[in-house]
Amino acid sequence: MAPSNQVHGFDLENVLDETGLDREEYLEIYDLFKESFTELMQELEASVANDETAMVKQAAHTIKGVCSNIGFMDIAMIAQKIQEDPDNMKLAAESIPEMRALYAKLDIEIQAIAGTPA
Repeated sequence: MAPSNQVHGFDLENVLDETGLDREEYLEIYDLFKESFTELMQELEASVANDETAMVKQAAHTIKGVCSNIGFMDIAMIAQKIQEDPDNMKLAAESIPEMRALYAKLDIEIQAIAGTPA
């Protein structure tokens, strides 16, 4: 069984050390992140559907940043790949479900760390 502070490559204690936040502060920021992430993923999906390269690059860049800040490096790395090749709509389209699935797993486990239902 994995330690309760490690989630799919996510190390909460490391993030807390790097940011200087305590667990409750992090969880408050995470709540804000959840709203942002949902909106950003919708923006990315719409940009891909509309073949808008500049918007794909911008959305991927923003997703990379917010995920990096919250410690979700797996999602940040996928977003970086999209950002580096925004003309590759196939890559972006195929990455969206993977990013959403990673987020769903992380969310469940973050809620477990917080002691609240997902």
